[in-house]
Order: sequence, then structure tokens, then C-alpha cells
Amino acid sequence: MPDDMIQLLTSPTPHLVETSRIPSPEEEVRIRKAIRVAEDELENVRREGVWYAVKLMAQSESADAKRAQYLLDNRAHVFDVEDENAESDISFLYMLGENVRSMFTAFIAQHKGLVSPIRRFPPELLVEVFSWVVQESPFPTKHSAAYPYEVALFNCYRALAFTHVCPYWRQVALSRPQLWTSIPFFYKIYSDGSQGLAKKGIINLVKLYLERSKDFPIHVRVWLPHTGLVEGDPADAAAFEPFRSLLAHANRWSTAMIHVCPAAYESLPAFDFSLLQALNLRVVLPTGPNRIREGDYRGSNTVFQTTPLLKTLLTTFVGLPVGVSYLFECPELVKCEFRGPAGMLSIADPPVAITHTGIRSFRLVNTNCKLPLGEEYTTTFFRWIKMPSLEVLGIEGPGTIEATTVVRELWGMTLAKPSLLRSFTFHVRDVKRIELLRLLEVMPLLEVLDIWDMPSASLKLLVLKSKKTSGGAEPSPPLVPHLHSLTIREFSDPDYKVLEDIYDSRRLSPCPSGEQSTNTVVDRNLTIFLTYHRARGVGMYDAARVGKLPCQEFLELQALESCLRDEEIEFTGKGRLFPKGSWDVEKIDKFLSVVEGHEMKDGQLLEMTRLYRIMVAIRDQPKGFPLGDEIFSFRARAGVLVKKWTPLVEESQKGRRWQISEDGRTLRLGEELTPRKIDVGVEH
Repeated sequence: MPDDMIQLLTSPTPHLVETSRIPSPEEEVRIRKAIRVAEDELENVRREGVWYAVKLMAQSESADAKRAQYLLDNRAHVFDVEDENAESDISFLYMLGENVRSMFTAFIAQHKGLVSPIRRFPPELLVEVFSWVVQESPFPTKHSAAYPYEVALFNCYRALAFTHVCPYWRQVALSRPQLWTSIPFFYKIYSDGSQGLAKKGIINLVKLYLERSKDFPIHVRVWLPHTGLVEGDPADAAAFEPFRSLLAHANRWSTAMIHVCPAAYESLPAFDFSLLQALNLRVVLPTGPNRIREGDYRGSNTVFQTTPLLKTLLTTFVGLPVGVSYLFECPELVKCEFRGPAGMLSIADPPVAITHTGIRSFRLVNTNCKLPLGEEYTTTFFRWIKMPSLEVLGIEGPGTIEATTVVRELWGMTLAKPSLLRSFTFHVRDVKRIELLRLLEVMPLLEVLDIWDMPSASLKLLVLKSKKTSGGAEPSPPLVPHLHSLTIREFSDPDYKVLEDIYDSRRLSPCPSGEQSTNTVVDRNLTIFLTYHRARGVGMYDAARVGKLPCQEFLELQALESCLRDEEIEFTGKGRLFPKGSWDVEKIDKFLSVVEGHEMKDGQLLEMTRLYRIMVAIRDQPKGFPLGDEIFSFRARAGVLVKKWTPLVEESQKGRRWQISEDGRTLRLGEELTPRKIDVGVEH
């Protein structure tokens, strides 16, 4: 409609533009009509081209109307290369076409917003939408992270964005304090005298959220592993902003992730955390066995003394609780995880053992730190506490404590008889057969068992015996009849016979009447997982030379380590790209030359060493990758090997009971692809 171009781009309801007001029925009719006209004209511009846009502009009263008319009048000469104004006219012509399209597009979008259904949302419904978008900051359950990006980038800032859309949305967002309870993550603190552009922003932002959340419980995330001070003494960290403002509201903390250095932790006074339900506390110390021993943080728990509602507790390296009695002060506690030197948990033991009936999940992960010369631990944390409600128990790597000590105190004190355990992770070496038997006898409900390698004689305990003994006596009740997932770490026995007996005895159909008199129902869906030692260190590569090691071992060293290290790329066989810079072209060429010159006959070896998957990954790289492909033809050479090896791999998979995992480090007997995970849910 060229006669009313100005009216077309003029809103029929200018008083509603850039407001949150709702148009009347009559106004909505006019708005929708204007949108249809604008859409028709935009389609004409797209269909008929730039000259239609020039025609529209020429008939308008805009500043470019005269020049647009000039172009129409001289259309035949616009593209005349001898015309000195041709280049300028052509540039203006295409700019004009883009401007007209942009004007129509912006007009349509703006006026569709005026009749959008969300404008008619009542505040009660709109605030529910806001709450769903913002959500509550998830409680971080990772025990450690170099930098918790998932925490730093969480959507707590979306609440702030709602206040910048329109006055109506701002009013609704400010009326809902729950939208502001996830306090912005920070990783720096500032003394009162420090200067800097970053200071004002983060401090004011934290204070803004604290103010707008009013008296509602808040979710706190603090990451100061290396003090984070811009200026000042770490011993005064609690007095610096925005930490100081956050601590002033300690009585409102509902969930908290506090990862700090020892100096910052020691600066914290005791607070009343009367609403705290979940705590992830890590006092960051240097890593490595010797350095941890030298810098053991054994400070007392003077900060989190009053936590009557605590349900979830994860702590790393701080030794919390320094005394087991701390748990007695947390009657609502359901889930605990302690990481650090296990011996620290036995300091200041109570005079008598305590009973905690609420804890359903407990995990103890030791750092395997070396003890000072002449010292030894003769007792463990488990000597001082009974946990009759335990469903999930994990004990990993207490290398400084003998298995016998742990088993004795678990069986004699911590576990009920029978217990409610459904998942048991026991990464303690040198467990004796009788010790394993005593533990499993009190776990009739166990579904998941995850243990270190042990002799086959011990594993035979898991074979079900269905028939009566030769003397006619009834067989003893089966151990862990509900076992669904069995994982054995760093398995070393080349004979799988015992494991297959375990599997077969539990997969068989129920025995005929008279052969099994026990009423125990056995889970017939067992899956067994075996993991192996990780690949040897990179330093081993220097000692590996063709002719000095068997070819098979040389290939394993090459494939699993030096040139294609796991920390640089995970070989999943799913087309993942190789990062630039992770390739040593000469070593890769040498590696492929060795592989090409060796006659492979064992398809299972190709899978276990991941050679087959590595070659598939190289073959499937896009053009230009990996580095050096244009010279050494890595992709083509890998493709030839894959074609050559595929029949071997397929043949090795036929009739095989044990399946190899994608990463080549796990064998599986059964239907489940991964070990079952049992977690205790906690509502915060």
C-alpha cells in the first residue's frame, strides 16, 4: 500500500508501545490489522526485490524519499559503470532495501508483542513462570572442582533480567522474594580500602539479592580456595565484602557450598546456622600424599556448631567432624560424605559410641596419605558410631588402615544385624574370606556390591548352592540374594570360571520343589563388571623401543599413553574431534607405521587396547583434521586398518559371554550396560 507508507510504520496504538498495558478489544483489532498489512508488504519486498522497497520509500515522507525517487527515475543508468555516481547509488540501493526490510520486521515484532498472551497473564501465574525459569540453585554434590563453572554460571541472574523487561514484570519479580534466594556466586573478596571496578559490582549484587530475598532461606556458593583477596590479610577474610554481608545472614542459610583456604576458614567465627540443611565444605589443601601429610588441616570445627536441621553433609580435607559427637548434634542428618585422612575422624572420640538413626547414606574417602614415621592407626571412625538405618555405605581407599580393623568395627559396631544396606562400596585391600563372609551375612537386602580384587576362593562365597548337602542337611541361606550389580576393581585373575559360576548360579531358573527349601527370592538379573589397572605412566614410553619390547606391549604403550593421552581426548568412537595441539605428528606416524607392519590376529586384543576404536576415531575426522593429515594421510591409513580389522573384531564378538566397554577398560557379563547406582534422596 504505497499511498500510506507513513501510516504503515506508525503504530495504531502508540500509547501502548514500550509499556506493559493490555490493549482493549478495539485496539487489539487495529493492531492485528496493522500486523497483517506489514507482513504483506514485507513479503512483497522479499518477492519483488529491492526496487519494490525503493518504490515504497520514494512515496513516503522520509529523508531518503527524494533519493529513492531519483533512483527510480534513473533506473536504467544505475548500473552504468561509466557513471561517476554508480558505485554510490548501488551502495545506497542495497542499504535501502535492507533498511525497509528491517523496518517492517521490527514493526511486526513490536506489535505482536502488544497482543501476546503473556501480557494477559495474571501476576500469580506470571510469578510461577518466573519461578520455573529461575529455579532453585542446585546443591553441588561434587567433592571438589578446579573451578565450579556449573555453580558460577547458574541461572540466578535470570531474576535480575526479569526486572529489566517492563515495569509490570519488574513489579511481579520484586514481589516474589523466593526468586532472589540463590545468592550470586563469588570468588573474590575485598577489604574496605581496596579499589577496583569489579568491587562495586559484585558487592552490590550480593547485597541486592540479600535485600530482595527478605527473610526467606538462601542458597550460598563461595569459592575462595586461594584466599581470593584483592588486598588485605587472609586472617581477616570474614571481615571483607561480600563475604561479610553473606555471613551476616548466616541464620538464613539453607544450602551452602563453601570451598575456602585454611586461612579464610580460620577467620570465621561461630554462627547460628539454624536453617542450614545441606553443607558442602572443603578446606583446600595442597594435593599429593606427602604434601597433604605436611599440611594436614586439623583445626577444630568452630564454625558449623549449630546445625540442627542439617540433612546433607559433604566435607573435604577439613576433618569435619573432628569428633564423632558432632553428628549427634545433627539429628536430621540423612546423607554424609567425608573426604580426607581417615584418621582425623577419630580425634577427640566420645567416651561411648553414639547411635544415629537418621543417617541412610555414608561415604568415607581417604586420601591415602602417608603416616609420619612410627605412627599407626589402630581404630577407625566406625568404632564410635552405630548407623542402623544405613542403606548406602561407601568406604574408599583407606590405605593407612588394615582391612581387618575396618571390618571388625563395621561388623561389631556400625552395622545393624541384619542391616538395611542396599549398596556397599568397599575399596579396601587384603580383605580375607572370613571377613567378607561376616560382612555379607548381615546384608540380606544388598543390591550393589563394589569391591577391590580378591582371591577367587573368597569370591566363591557368592555362588548360590541350590541342592541339599550330601548328608541331607538344608543349605545355608544364600548370601546377598538380591545382588543385581557386582563390580570388582583392578581384577587380576586370568580365570573367569568363578565369576561365571556366580553369574550362572544366580541366572538359573528357580529350582524344582524339594531342591531348595529356603523361601528367599533370588534376583535373577545379575551383571558383573570387571575393571583393570589403568594404563602405565607416560614415562614408560621413553623405555619402549621397537625390538626391545614385544610388539603387543609396545602397541599398548603407544596407544594408551604417550601420543594419545586420555587427559587430552576421550576415545569414545563416536566421532569426537581431536583437539589441535594434542598431536605429535612424528610419533603418530611412527605409531601407525608399527601398527601397519604388525599382523593382527586377535580381535579381542584390538578392543582391549582400544586400537580399533582409536583408528575408527582417526578415520572419521573431518577434512583438515588431525594435524599433519595432508602430509601423512592419517585418516586414509586408519581407514585401511579399520577395514582390515573389522572382520577380526566381529568374529571375536561372536558367542562371547564377556562384553568390552566403550573405553576398553571394563568387561561386562550380563545385560546392564553400567553398574547400578543407588542414591538416597534428600529434600532440602
